Amino acid sequence: MKVCVCGVSSNEAATTCVNCGASLNTPSGEGQTYAAGTVFGSYRLIRQIGSGGMGRVFIAEHTKLGRQVALKILRTEHTGNIEAVQRFFAEARAVNRINHENIIEVSDFIENPHGHCFYVMELLKGVDLRTLQQREGALPLQRAVAIAIQVCRGLGAAHHAGIVHRDLKPDNIFLVEREGRKDFVKLLDFGVAKLMNAKLDEALSYTTSAGIAVGTPEYMSPEQALGDSVDHLADVYATGVILFEMISGQRPFHANSAREVMVKHMTAQPPRVSKVRTYPYSIPVALDQLILHCLKKDPHSRPLSIGEVEDRLQRIALRLQQEAVAPMVRLGPVRPEKRVLLAVGVGVALLGATVALVRRSHSSTTAPAAATEPGGPPRPAEGSSGLVTHSPVRITFDSDPPGATVFRERATQPVGVTPFSSTLDGSSRSEAFEFQLPGRPVVRQNLILSKDMAVKVTLPTSQPGSAVPSGESIQVQKRRGRRADRASDPKAEPGALDHGVVLDPFE
Repeated sequence: MKVCVCGVSSNEAATTCVNCGASLNTPSGEGQTYAAGTVFGSYRLIRQIGSGGMGRVFIAEHTKLGRQVALKILRTEHTGNIEAVQRFFAEARAVNRINHENIIEVSDFIENPHGHCFYVMELLKGVDLRTLQQREGALPLQRAVAIAIQVCRGLGAAHHAGIVHRDLKPDNIFLVEREGRKDFVKLLDFGVAKLMNAKLDEALSYTTSAGIAVGTPEYMSPEQALGDSVDHLADVYATGVILFEMISGQRPFHANSAREVMVKHMTAQPPRVSKVRTYPYSIPVALDQLILHCLKKDPHSRPLSIGEVEDRLQRIALRLQQEAVAPMVRLGPVRPEKRVLLAVGVGVALLGATVALVRRSHSSTTAPAAATEPGGPPRPAEGSSGLVTHSPVRITFDSDPPGATVFRERATQPVGVTPFSSTLDGSSRSEAFEFQLPGRPVVRQNLILSKDMAVKVTLPTSQPGSAVPSGESIQVQKRRGRRADRASDPKAEPGALDHGVVLDPFE
């Protein structure tokens, strides 16, 4: 007998299901693929859009209604694992139980003990936070705070339902446009979620073994890294890491391996987000303190609820809004006895403004003119403090072939991977940017970040016997030599870590 994905049995000679018409000749096994047009229950697959340790996600269309949905199918190698099947459908039940606008909606699931298991989700059109950050770099302060507030709301609803996400990261934060509002947050992938209340799902019999770390290392709380029992405060910690990354463009801890970054989460003190780079604006002290509070090693030293984090972010957002838009003060009726005092006050204010205007006019006639450098843009004049301010600029980086990592001179972290756009601090001086792609010579480009621009370089193929790309200065050669020396040094700057790795006992 052959069993269709819809659960109906057919004889061995049948090639299609008598119930739903699905093909019965789909090969099984770990390497199984699903072709466009394959029917699962009432849904026809269109194309695959995602893949994880537990399942694959497809765009699918209802065969009768024509409505498009997202279909998550359990990997065939897990269908014989009872605990994996329980985990898969626990995610669907958990998400459905939360029922919040900032959580992806699950509308149906099919549990077939003899074939494929899948569930149906709303189809989202937008971009995940990881892709947005790779494309734009650090986000504007108000935008980052607004996104974080919605993340807190979604997590708050999950926690209220007794569910801890345990794998919160930019990949699982999806941004869509809803009713003209951009950056509407949807939280995804509750595949390793923890149910805090056993009564939530009496049919769920599996438990994660003690001492097993579950989650993604770069966003993992210290207690997760230790394999200890976790609660909602692990999500508070991950929220702090994500907020740090949205604002600064980098994470608080970096290492060459998952084990090393987990050790740093357990032992190293995070830096203040206001100190890791130069910003075109000031970071509110309250925001600096909130992130550090979320990243406390001891869970009970953190904000005790995600709702507290949301409240503090709301106050910060209000302050940022007030600073961005100067408030207009409306004067009510003035009593007769106060009109004289008001007139005197206005006269004093006008006199002060006149004196300031005269002083400013005098200083402008004696101040040195903006200096210029040969072949370069005007250099802004320095004030009495000696500080020179530059507006941020938007730079689009690209390379042929794409996929090159771009480094900015004197920066410890890469700017991004081509093609991408990033907002950088403006400068009137020439700065070096290096484009690095494995198997190709490094290309160095000098830029003056005085205005928005697009930069594209061609990465030549390697030339036999050429140790250093042509055009590089001796200083760059020496610096690269020091980088090579540091590669074997345990104290060297860490390289890139695959933040997509999820530690999961079922992978």
